[in-house]
Amino acid sequence: KMQDHFGPLGPAMSINCMAVGLPALAAVVEGTGRRTEILHLGVQKLAEPGFDLGTEVQRQQPVLAGLSLHWHPQTWDTIAAARAIKAAHPATTVVLGGMTASVFHDQILAEHPCIDAVIKGDGEEPLRALAEALDDGSPLSSVPNLSWREGETIRSNAIGYVADAATLSTLVYERFDLLRHHQTYIRHFSGVHYQPLGRPQARMMQLAQRIFGGAGRYMVMPAGRGCSVNCAWCGGGFGAHRRYAERPHYSMLPAGRLAALMARALELGFNGVHACFDPTPGDPRVWVEAFERLQRSRVRCGLL
Repeated sequence: KMQDHFGPLGPAMSINCMAVGLPALAAVVEGTGRRTEILHLGVQKLAEPGFDLGTEVQRQQPVLAGLSLHWHPQTWDTIAAARAIKAAHPATTVVLGGMTASVFHDQILAEHPCIDAVIKGDGEEPLRALAEALDDGSPLSSVPNLSWREGETIRSNAIGYVADAATLSTLVYERFDLLRHHQTYIRHFSGVHYQPLGRPQARMMQLAQRIFGGAGRYMVMPAGRGCSVNCAWCGGGFGAHRRYAERPHYSMLPAGRLAALMARALELGFNGVHACFDPTPGDPRVWVEAFERLQRSRVRCGLL
């Protein structure tokens, strides 16, 4: 979210951490032989001060552009980015994904002609199928989980893909190399909730974090999908996943994969992980085993 405000430090960027599945999604598409790149507009603003999304789209003329709309405060910025893409290259197919996009898929398509399609629920197989359909000219009605516009009519395909634990374990969440300026992301965006736009204010924020805590480069752990509870903390409880992604139950990565991800996070330049996927109440065995594996391997990984 590019346009936000943080108290006395003024204008700031927020929701700086990418959705945890984006590197894996990009890797799925790249694995089909298609050139794939992730752009983080906040990183671009810092690393390439003159960066303009429309100019970049005109230069690359992508066949498909995917935008993350997970957290609802991102909505204005996400739609603004979609407008910029369509204005620069109308032939690019713009698709949204994420929890908010899944919930409001029909309203988004009805009110925003700059958006061509929305993937509801899990996106790995639908995104791959969409890329292939666009290349082959095959009907979009064959793409699972897809809502799309056909002329003036909005079509909504059935949800036919829900990733299970075995599939989740094979996804390559560590592909931060597909993010342009990924080291800038790791250094400056992976540990802050707000990134002030002014340089003096940004330095003040960094100093305050070192003094009061909260500083650090944390990789958000893709430890599973869905949720075992239905609380008021976020919109991603088991009820929402069942309704909007047709997920019958939560799925968790095995302990070995969790331990490997934490070790890989350190190799990438993070100094810890943010484990926001809660263990099942009363049954933390997978997490316990993961940390036991790390201990045996002598890997020291920070945990938030």
